[in-house]
Parts: sequence; structure tokens; C-alpha cells
Amino acid sequence: MITVLTREYLATYVYLESEIKRIRRRIKYYEEHPVQQQYGVVKGSMQQFPFAECHFVVSGPTIKSNSEREKMVRQLIIDLKGNEQLFEDMKLDIETFLETLPAEDIEIKHILGLKYVERKSDGEIAKKLNYSRRTIGLKIDKFLNAIQKKRSSNLASKINMIPYAKASIPIAAGDDFYAYIPVSIDTSMYKLICPILSDVTGDNCTKIIISTCKWKDGQVYIMGNNQASGAANISLSGTVLVIK
Repeated sequence: MITVLTREYLATYVYLESEIKRIRRRIKYYEEHPVQQQYGVVKGSMQQFPFAECHFVVSGPTIKSNSEREKMVRQLIIDLKGNEQLFEDMKLDIETFLETLPAEDIEIKHILGLKYVERKSDGEIAKKLNYSRRTIGLKIDKFLNAIQKKRSSNLASKINMIPYAKASIPIAAGDDFYAYIPVSIDTSMYKLICPILSDVTGDNCTKIIISTCKWKDGQVYIMGNNQASGAANISLSGTVLVIK
């Protein structure tokens, strides 16, 4: 069951319906157009005297075999049944979502039901509700835009960026190194914690190869190697992306 109705979901739903119609057309075509034979005339001669010239009719199927055609039709039928089931499931999801709308949204609920459940065109809906076709489109756009805005606002409230830094990390030439950088985060509040290393500065910093940057034991854990021919002294900084 969907918890929010999005443009992407509705676009997939509408596309699925068009795909079902396309598959049905193909199946109907094969049912109404059996395997055809192609005919042609060739010249030959009688096998016995007087070896007079004769003409012969020859024929052959337009595709390799009936079994090949039947196999293709069977696959189309399988695809059709699968898409029909998915379409009905999506329609039920849309109906269920519309039932959750509050009383003040009764008009848009009716419009969306006509459009996506009963599959009426905007013109048919406009005529039924005494609106212009353009007005129906604007009402649907306004509703979907409000949903998108609310989703974006909700997502923004769940994301936070927490900076971190560690200075003066000495590394001998050719040596591996690791650094634990403490960051004050209440891990119980977040579903995802992802550290991002954004800057490496200091002596021979361009020769530093970072192999690991992750959240470990309540800290940012960074590991790498100094590939310079001399010692390096670097500073690390970045942010921790957290999502509730």
C-alpha cells in the first residue's frame, strides 16, 4: 500500500495501462493473422522427352515455424497477465490512498477517482463537473504539487549535516595511517549516519590516498596511505550526514 500519491507513481500506472493495450493488440493480431504462405512461380522442364518447359508453383512460411510463433504468443499472454495483475494492484493502492484524504479534499478525491480509477479523460471529467478541461488539469497539478512540497519539507527536517575536523596528523613516507575523529551525535535518533571527507590539507597532501571513510564505534574512521617520498603532515575535515 502506498502512503503518498506521487506523479511518478501515477505516470507508471498510466504507462502500464498503455503497455497492456499494446500487448493485447499484438495477441489479437496473431490470432487474426495465421501463418501465411508465400507463393512463387519457377521455371523447369519435363523429365522426359520432349523436355518441354514447365512452370511450377512453390511456397514457404514467412517465419521459421509455427512453434516459434506459438512460443512468442505464449510469452505475450504471460506478460499480459502479469501486467494486468500489477495494474489492478496499483489501482487498488490509489483507491485506498484516496479514501484516506480528509473531508476538505472531497472534490479532488472525486476528480482523481474519476481520472485514475474510472479512467475518465480530463474532458469527460470537466463535462461531468461543469469545469473547463484546463481547470481539471490545474486542480490535479495543485494537489500533486502540494504533496511534493510536503514530502520535500518532511525530508529536509530529517536531514542534518555535522562538521568534523582533525589537524596535524604526521605520516612517514610510504606508511599507512588511520584516524578516529569523535563527533557528538546521538546515534539513537538517526537511521543513517554517513561521514563524508571533503578536504585533505597540509604537507604532501596531494600524495595521500584515502581508502576508508566510515562511521565506526561512534566516531569517523579514516584510513589511507602516504605515497610521497617524504613525510606528510595533514589535516582532515568533512561532514557527517545523518538522517532520522
